[in-house]
Amino acid sequence: MVAERGTGRLSTGVEGLDERLGGGLLPGTLTVVVGSAGIGKTQLGLQFLSAGCVQEGRGGIVFDMSSRGDSQNHSEYARRMFDWQLDPIAPELHVPLDDELPLFAADEHAAGDAQRDLMTLLRSLPDKQRRAIECVKIEGLSVVETARLTGLSESAVKVGVHRGLKALAARFVQARKIGAGRP
Repeated sequence: MVAERGTGRLSTGVEGLDERLGGGLLPGTLTVVVGSAGIGKTQLGLQFLSAGCVQEGRGGIVFDMSSRGDSQNHSEYARRMFDWQLDPIAPELHVPLDDELPLFAADEHAAGDAQRDLMTLLRSLPDKQRRAIECVKIEGLSVVETARLTGLSESAVKVGVHRGLKALAARFVQARKIGAGRP
């Protein structure tokens, strides 16, 4: 994606947000957007994707770990906002997890490899963090439902999700540094 007006940052596609971020997002970093339903996470993600499509002249990928097919159906939202058709991963691309496989996929376009990598990363987290993320972000359960299922308090579920996502983000940053030949 093209950097925003010489700042070395990537435009989010939302001018006011770019201004508050000093020109946009930092290239080469992982940005995790979290928050309550209806605050604009999907809109921001789709706006960022749209800006990238315009700037790069090619399509991109939406990776959504929380869509539940409810009133905030992201496929319908993308169709209304940008006339896009979002397609889910085809079932035949789902592959069994194998602990013997390397942590990061060599072929960045293989959805099966990406799924395996995500599950490998999740398994690297402490059980409370991993289970909280699986329940809330992947299975789409509420914090209350997750607390009941896991025996954790609602606060512990929220903290587990937050700390787990923070740990995953740190692992992504470290992996990118290693991949770029930096310590």
